[in-house]
Amino acid sequence: GMTIASEHLRAGLATTEMFADLPDGACQEPHWGYVLKGSVTMRYTDGASETLSAGSAYYIRPGHNAHVDEDVDLVEFTRADQTPGINTLDQ
Repeated sequence: GMTIASEHLRAGLATTEMFADLPDGACQEPHWGYVLKGSVTMRYTDGASETLSAGSAYYIRPGHNAHVDEDVDLVEFTRADQTPGINTLDQ
């Protein structure tokens, strides 16, 4: 099944410490979603990075950390059987 979540993340949030105990120190879960407002930069364990900003639909591949550049609102679609990652932040 799919889980649909609306998320608000505050500017300055970085997941590096939160994900330190995960494999490669990164979230290993894929994410699909849409950025309603703000922007967030994804940094991948292979050195690649991308910035997702308002109006962008996205796919975030496994092996990533996030840095919130400005307060961001996301609508995210996640496979319900996946391991936890960024979806645990505001619980």
